[in-house]
Amino acid sequence: SRRLTTTAKISATIGLSSIGHPTTTRTMSRSILLINCILAHASIVADAFSTVVYGLPSELSLLVTKIAAREGADASLICASSVEERFRSLLYGVDTSAADASPDDAKLVVEGEDIERALSNADCMVFVNYEQPVDPQTLNTLLQNCDDEKLSQLVVLSKMGITKSKEQSGFGAFFGGSSGKDRELLASEELIRKTCEEKNLGLAIVRAGLLKGGGPGEDGNEFGLDRCYYSTLVDFLEASVTMAHDKFTLGADCVLGDTEPLPGMIKQTQSKSTFEPLPFDTNRVTVAGATVAAMMMTPPEGEARRRDLEFSVRAAKAEAPPTMDEWSTILQGLK
Repeated sequence: SRRLTTTAKISATIGLSSIGHPTTTRTMSRSILLINCILAHASIVADAFSTVVYGLPSELSLLVTKIAAREGADASLICASSVEERFRSLLYGVDTSAADASPDDAKLVVEGEDIERALSNADCMVFVNYEQPVDPQTLNTLLQNCDDEKLSQLVVLSKMGITKSKEQSGFGAFFGGSSGKDRELLASEELIRKTCEEKNLGLAIVRAGLLKGGGPGEDGNEFGLDRCYYSTLVDFLEASVTMAHDKFTLGADCVLGDTEPLPGMIKQTQSKSTFEPLPFDTNRVTVAGATVAAMMMTPPEGEARRRDLEFSVRAAKAEAPPTMDEWSTILQGLK
């Protein structure tokens, strides 16, 4: 059968047990942006638009799913049952249960039938390919369960600089250069690009640098994971920089394509103590919003396929994330 029908088969094939598991993901970050933007030549998709999100780090996957849902999409995140409760708390609060969920909320799909249903309805799939590469078998399994007549685009949230880095090993890697993991991420990204060409799917690649920030999402606040995220930040310096980044560094400095390689470990470590915008830093709020903006583009008038797009998102000073009009201007200006 072309369709998957059991949780066990899905879990075994796509590694569901590791998606969002506490031992394989970073501490959850606080990041989300209500994004109401779109390119000038594009329009916001209809309410029936459906998307499925998959990949690590789980905080980015959560944020993209939540923002997409707030933009009117039927948005689902594939995750393991062992983290469903924790994820729901980070999305909507510690007192939130599945019974409290609104039909408009982000959906956490853990059962085989629910995953199958979400995939078969997907207009777009988002792969968070930042921390762990999407392997060929997983990609194939997920896309086999999508409706070829409905799926029109893949969006990849990837890492900045992996196409530019020069291979380094040993002591040299402390000063710059790509790691083995970066090369795996690039190989996965190239596989997705090839798949889009073969299936005539639109492709958007959104690149993030070193991740910082977040922001509590509460009633009246249209971006951020719930405030309970703060309790997961055990390191005082990390917590302080995270909160400050969310307060003062929510802007977007976007450039077309990939950018310079990320710095080596020494410079990365030094940068952890500042919330000032750096060219190799990215606020999670901003890049999650940018991903949704790319995801929700429709083909230009008279064209059947969405235009391919690749851009990098760097941190910039701002006390609020871009609005719809601001995002439209940013993305329009990518030349």
